[in-house]
Amino acid sequence: MKKQITWVGILAVGLMALGACSDNSYFLRVLERTSTNVPDDITEETTNVPAGAADPSLSYFNVTNNWMQPNNTPLAKPEIVFVVDTSGSMGNEVQAIKDSIQDWTAQLESQGVFDYCLNIMRAHVPGGGRTPGELIAASGNDKCICTYGNNAVSSATAVTKFRENMDAALGTNGGGRTEAPLVSMNMALNDSSILAANRAAGCFRDDATLVMVAVSDEQMACYSPNLSGINFENEFFLGAGNEYSGDQNDPLWGGATDAAEPEVRRDYCTDGTTNANGKYENNLTVESLIDDIQQYNGDLPTYAAAIGYVPGAPGSGGQPFWGGNVLAEAFGGSIVDMQDSVNNDDAAFQASMNEMANALVQEISFYDSFTLSGNICDVDGDDAFIDEEPYVTVKVENVVVDPANWSINATGTKIIFNQSYQWSNNDTIQVEYLRCE
Repeated sequence: MKKQITWVGILAVGLMALGACSDNSYFLRVLERTSTNVPDDITEETTNVPAGAADPSLSYFNVTNNWMQPNNTPLAKPEIVFVVDTSGSMGNEVQAIKDSIQDWTAQLESQGVFDYCLNIMRAHVPGGGRTPGELIAASGNDKCICTYGNNAVSSATAVTKFRENMDAALGTNGGGRTEAPLVSMNMALNDSSILAANRAAGCFRDDATLVMVAVSDEQMACYSPNLSGINFENEFFLGAGNEYSGDQNDPLWGGATDAAEPEVRRDYCTDGTTNANGKYENNLTVESLIDDIQQYNGDLPTYAAAIGYVPGAPGSGGQPFWGGNVLAEAFGGSIVDMQDSVNNDDAAFQASMNEMANALVQEISFYDSFTLSGNICDVDGDDAFIDEEPYVTVKVENVVVDPANWSINATGTKIIFNQSYQWSNNDTIQVEYLRCE
């Protein structure tokens, strides 16, 4: 006889107790970064031992977890970090962002996002007295300019101080070694001393979701073209059989490069060894950094964007932002094109910036990460969960979702949707999975 347990009442009591001790209400769907997006209801029933189970002596359970997306309500305060290429060629591009930021923040506020932070980080690698990952501020300014909490300022003051901090970041430039936004943000998240320094400055807050905006007038160093004697495996983002072209009119033009950029890619974006084909393979990629940001944000929604020159666009005033295009596309968007600014079409550039603001609000209004009520069973006992997908069914609005649109996290405790998945208000989410004990 199957045993079925319903946890709705127990869960509600527990969550009401949690809400009584917290400023953030689960029932309003507003969580801190350290909170979890637990299911609204849980059912569980015993089932037979699955074929091929590594341990048939365990008890096995079919578990169903259910959630509902909110109704067009931002779930988190965004802490927006502009990770900026500060090379000497960036003056006009930085000015364009400074000119657009007032209308950009107004666009956020027009959709109910009044609480936010604006941060600046240089896209550096170590050297020259610079610490990658540390936030930058002008003298007398906070490193994170926030419209809420301690040292809160008005939106008008936030715009002014953001511009001042941007000028301070651009004041120190270092050529090709400053096109490394992945390296800088990776260190901000994974170097404990840098993370502690940013937190000590009141940034990387627990009550905000971290948002990255990468800015450059050329390719990310981690996506640099080859140079004599330094060759890279590029098919993971250019496509099978493709390589960068040296022809500026070719859609696969990689942009100009110098010795510094391939060296940075080799030294900071690979493990320093070549494969059987004599090529270096990235272990630091846009995808790996998104995973890091997602892990840092916990169950809060994650968003990132890019501002630069679109790869393959003819007549570009700058070099293609390879890597930036991958970052934007991972969230279902596209690069905010600097070419509009070069063409003195400020209205078009502002419109693209505002579209990015709209996408940010949309993304932080829906959950992408769903914490399960229990662990997915590691049926084959190999300490990995990616191969447990056959025992997991994910539905949105009662329609089965292709596993290409979601993944199981490394510990088997969460289902994480691709950032580009398109949600609607009040979507219902159901996850059926196998648990064992």
